[in-house]
Amino acid sequence: MSRLHFLLALFTTSVGFSAANCRAEFVGLTGTWHRDASFGTLNTIDDALNAVDGRIGDARFGVIDIDYPAGSVNTVSTGSTSLVDFLGTNAYGIQARSGMSLTDSLYSQLTNSVFVFSGTLDVDETHDNDTSDSGIDVTFRVGSDDGFRLMIGTQVLGSHNVRGFQNTDLDFEFSTAGQYDFELVYFERAGNTGVDLDWRAGGGSTFESISISAIPEPSSLAMLGLVSAGLVSRRRRR
Repeated sequence: MSRLHFLLALFTTSVGFSAANCRAEFVGLTGTWHRDASFGTLNTIDDALNAVDGRIGDARFGVIDIDYPAGSVNTVSTGSTSLVDFLGTNAYGIQARSGMSLTDSLYSQLTNSVFVFSGTLDVDETHDNDTSDSGIDVTFRVGSDDGFRLMIGTQVLGSHNVRGFQNTDLDFEFSTAGQYDFELVYFERAGNTGVDLDWRAGGGSTFESISISAIPEPSSLAMLGLVSAGLVSRRRRR
């Protein structure tokens, strides 16, 4: 079975949701969510990146699977879907910004909001079924409504601005096995919203989703912000 892990960066503060470069040996993936009236209307991925640059998130959560909303439905209404309902069963340990509550009106809808999913990819050679080259070939599939930007290390694999729900396939070759920084930024302007991330090993035919293989006790999550995760070989329903 091909294996792909996310290695979580330690949070440096219990209030700010940015992560330091020091790595923990726990495996996982985290998300932060940003929404503020000062964002204006988000029309492009650059608008979204500028909106969250240097900003403390309004919520953070552990990621079970980047598949929001969960299941076979691609999108839901931004105006009538709360953050908690949108994340559903594919997130845990959702925490509002200090001084805020998830029941506050800010969290009641998703219009003009930005999600940042980040961690570290732990890549091994069993990813690659393609023996025609020395690298480790992977295809990432990002489905989104609206836009996104996917980065591995400092390299932007691809991005998109406002659109209805569509999939974008992005090929990437890891030079060697090891750990690589990962970031997916996703934004929603208005209307319907949804995002998911799949991957496929080089030479493979099936896209698989990223899921958590073990979830810590709530007290452990609160103290460390760390999770244990792995890739579950599970075919997408979309």
